[in-house]
Amino acid sequence: MQHHQGAHADAAIRIDTENGRFSVARSSYTDPALHAAEMDEIFSKCWLFVGHESEIEQPNDFVTRRIAGRPVVFVRDRAGQMRCFINVCPHRGAQVVRQRRGNAKTFSCIYHGWAFQNSGRVISIAQAETYQPGFNADGCNDLVAVPRFESYRGLWFLNYDARACSLRDYLGAARDYIDIVMDQAETAMQVVGEPQEYGARANWKLLAENSTDILHVETLHPTYLDLIRTNSGGSMVRGRVVGASVDLGNGHAVVEREASYGRPIARWIAMWGEEARVEIEAIYERLVQKFGAERARRMATCA
Repeated sequence: MQHHQGAHADAAIRIDTENGRFSVARSSYTDPALHAAEMDEIFSKCWLFVGHESEIEQPNDFVTRRIAGRPVVFVRDRAGQMRCFINVCPHRGAQVVRQRRGNAKTFSCIYHGWAFQNSGRVISIAQAETYQPGFNADGCNDLVAVPRFESYRGLWFLNYDARACSLRDYLGAARDYIDIVMDQAETAMQVVGEPQEYGARANWKLLAENSTDILHVETLHPTYLDLIRTNSGGSMVRGRVVGASVDLGNGHAVVEREASYGRPIARWIAMWGEEARVEIEAIYERLVQKFGAERARRMATCA
């Protein structure tokens, strides 16, 4: 199996260091076998983002998601503890929680009626008298918690590999960039509204590339840029991207560049008016006082 996966990887990319060429086969974005290997060797072993604590702010709040192809329930139980379960009934494998979000002290499987507290403990087994004594010993019929579940700065991650390193070690140098984002808030970050979802006839890599490719904006979205220039009275115009890509280790990377547009934290532009200028300059001054001039500059002007 490892040889099979390695063969797929060798066919997917070609690296010509001498001539500075990095080529990716088109099949890398569509090959089901390669994608299956990636799910086994990458997404089943690394830390994956589940959600932010503000999404389940109150006891008994929950949301359901698919993380690396597996259904999970992200819940704050009745005692306020954050939990994450595989959204599968241990009886016959039916989906337990069918709503996308809500508030519930218990979950009930519609297939046979087994019921669970939102802590995962099974509290009702249909026709329990027909099973052997000790059938539920040691909670073996409780909802299955994900093997690893840890948080950083209110962001919760899971790992399907119980032997994985800690989330903190995995994030490594990327923690600094998370801090830069989280420290911008005067009180606390909060997720607002529903997720924006869209699909592509390709696997995860094409979406990831498009999301991080900033050079395509000028040629592909000129109408949007012209609209921004007009609405800003000419203060926001197309220009050369100034910044750099940074290797953060552990497979993490970031593009840090100077924003060419206004940012509520805390880069004022004329189209927002003088009243907003006073407010945004006060935000910037707070950032300088709390984090120093250089870090405040990165928070306010880098994207």
